[in-house]
Order: sequence, then C-alpha cells, then structure tokens
Amino acid sequence: MNLRSFFIGAALIFSNFLAVAQPAAWMEAAKQGDAAAQFQVGGRLFFGKDAPRNEEEAVKWFQRSADQGYVHAQFALGMAYEEGKGIAADPNEAVKWYRRAADQGQDDAQYRLGVMLASGAAGSPNLKESSVWFRRAAEVGHVHAQYALARALEDGLGVAQNLQEAVSWYGRAAEKGHPIAQANLGFMLDEGLGVAPDPTAAIKWYRRAAEQGVDNAQNRLGKSLSDGRGVARNEKEAATWFLRAATQGHVSAQYNLAVAYLSGRGVAQNDVEAATWFRRAAEGGHLKAQHNLATMLVTGRGVTKNQEEAFGWYLRAAEKGEAVSQLSVGMMLKDGEGMPPNEAKAVEWYRRAAEQGHAPAQLHLGVTLARGEGAPQDWKGSYFWLYLAATQESQAVEYRDLVAKRLSPEEVSEIQARASSWKPRVEANRG
Repeated sequence: MNLRSFFIGAALIFSNFLAVAQPAAWMEAAKQGDAAAQFQVGGRLFFGKDAPRNEEEAVKWFQRSADQGYVHAQFALGMAYEEGKGIAADPNEAVKWYRRAADQGQDDAQYRLGVMLASGAAGSPNLKESSVWFRRAAEVGHVHAQYALARALEDGLGVAQNLQEAVSWYGRAAEKGHPIAQANLGFMLDEGLGVAPDPTAAIKWYRRAAEQGVDNAQNRLGKSLSDGRGVARNEKEAATWFLRAATQGHVSAQYNLAVAYLSGRGVAQNDVEAATWFRRAAEGGHLKAQHNLATMLVTGRGVTKNQEEAFGWYLRAAEKGEAVSQLSVGMMLKDGEGMPPNEAKAVEWYRRAAEQGHAPAQLHLGVTLARGEGAPQDWKGSYFWLYLAATQESQAVEYRDLVAKRLSPEEVSEIQARASSWKPRVEANRG
C-alpha cells in the first residue's frame, strides 16, 4: 500500500472526526492545549475541510498534539515526515513518530513502521523487527499488514519460512478484498505451496484479483483457462485476460497473447499481431519472446525479414541462458547469417546449449566435432554428445553409430558409462 492510499484513508478518518463539531469550537479547545482538538485542527488544515488547505500549519498542530502523546497525531506526523507533506521529509523522524504510535497499539503506525524498517528507509533494513510489527498489526485485522506478514512468511524475510502460515494470512487478507493477496493465494493453491494443490479454488482467487486489475492474476487466469486447469477450457476468454494483462505491460501475458495470435487460439490468427506482442514481450526481457521474434524475423512471418535484427534477438536470449537461442546463434554464425561466419564461435554456442541438455544442440555439436569444423576433430567428444542426443533425437542415432566405428569397444563403453551419469548444467543467468 502506498502513502497516497494512506492519505486518502486518513482523509476519511479525519472526515469522521471533523463532522461532529464547529471549527471555532475545535480551534478554541486546541488553543487551550486539548490534544484531540489540536489533532482535529491539524486535520482540517491538512485536508482543507472548512478552512483553506495549509499543510505546513497543519503539521504544527499535529506536532503539538503528538508531543502530548495523542496517538492519531503521532501517526499523522509520521506520515507527514515520511511523505514530506507540510514539512521536509525525514525518514528518521517518520520512524520515531510511527514507533511512538505503534507502541500505543495504532495499527496503521505499526504497519508503516514495519514497511520503513523492511525497506531500510531510515538506515539498514531490519526485516526481523519489521515482521514483528507486521504481525502485531495483522493480528488486530490490518489487511495490509496481513498481506505483508504473509509475504514475509512465504519468502522467509525476517522470520522462518512457513508456507502454511503464509497461506493462512493471505487468506485473511484476500477475504477482505486485498487484490495482491488474492492473486498470491490463488498461486499458492494452484502450485500446492503450503497447502494441497487445488486449481479450482485457485481460479476463484485469480478471478477476484483479476477483476480488480492485478495483471499477474489476469495472466494466471488466462493460462488456466487456456489449459483447462481448474476450469473448463475457454481459449476465447483466456485471450481476453491475456490482453488485459498485456496492455498493463505484463511481459508473460504479452508472450501468451502473441502465442494465441500465432496459433489462432481464442483469437483470429494474425501473424502481424503475434509479432507485435512478441516484440513488446521481448523488449521487456522475455527470453522465449525474444527467440520467437527472432524466428519471425528470419522467416519474414508477420514482419519484414531481417537477418541482422534476428541475430541480435537470438543473441540477447542466448546470453541470458536460453538454450534454443544459443543453438540458433551457433547456426547463424556457422552459416554467416546476420553476422560474418565464425565456426569457432558457433561451436562455443553449440556447447553452451548442449551442456544445458538441449538435444538438438548436442546433435549439432557432435556432428561438428566429428567433422572438425570450428574445433579440432574429436571422435570421443563427438560420440559422447551424439550418444546423449540420441536419447531424444532419432536423427542422432545414425550419426552416433557411424562415429562409434571410429572408436574401440572399450572407448565406447567408457563414454557410455560417463554419459549415463552426466547431468545437464542449466545456466543461472536467466532474465
């Protein structure tokens, strides 16, 4: 929850307080030192109720009231210092006044104090203490604190990770209408995190969050509808939700919408629209979208053919660890498409993809090593990669058997034993 929302909420609180007395009566009491009246005068000035708006003067009245220990004024003063409203922003002062109000049990102050401690706004982050304040506010029903506590429990931030308890707090916040809590609860139900998997229940929460505009929930709901997971398959409705999330900039939804246009699932097939949405997702860092956009640029499908731009998109995805793009970069380097030919670099990219377990790349690497193209001829290395590729690629079987004839039975057995214990090494640097 941002401070703009908090100030709106505070305005509603003040409006309830301010409706019961005449401005002159509050001012007179404030001048006499009544802390509650000083708070009310500050509120009138801060929000311009029955008086011209004057944030600077309002903060002076909040200060007088807060100095007397009036909890609502302490919270208001903390907000003013945090946001820089009516006074220069000072996170240390904000924390100080939030803490005073929090110590008196003011749940909004407990929540804001937790937020500032977690972010390190007034020093080094203190996740352990922030989780304490989130819990205090959550236990008295503060919906945003319930969500924040759930996040802390889900990720183990300042507390021991506890997915079961996270689900419980997400549920409490979700029931009160917190949109992100609804989306996260749906995800945990869908994936079976801290709770038995229940895709049907997940749909309920995805939909509630999606209807409140949460882009991730819109995308997840669309994916469930597209796959028929937890709900009857409805590709047309799925595409509608993908579009709603995609227009908000959700890159996975942009990718999913592009796939829908490319295949004509739920929408009229349209290569131009597919390329448009692949490009938007690609620009947002979606690796598969970068690869698919590159492929469309290579073939000229939905876009003007452009080998150089295609190579650039393949390379961006490849550098982030997308194995299929690494193979494509290698193939274009070998053939000199979009770049001058460079067989040695091609072998490097084949190897990166092969080491991630990508069978087509293993096939290319095996054949390349057998031919000595871009690297010294290596029959043992060739057989190793072709043996692995043959478990998934039928085309590799013939090459494997041809290369085996160049090796002794003992060499073949040794390589097979090594390959049987080999495990792929997935690159960690993925966007």
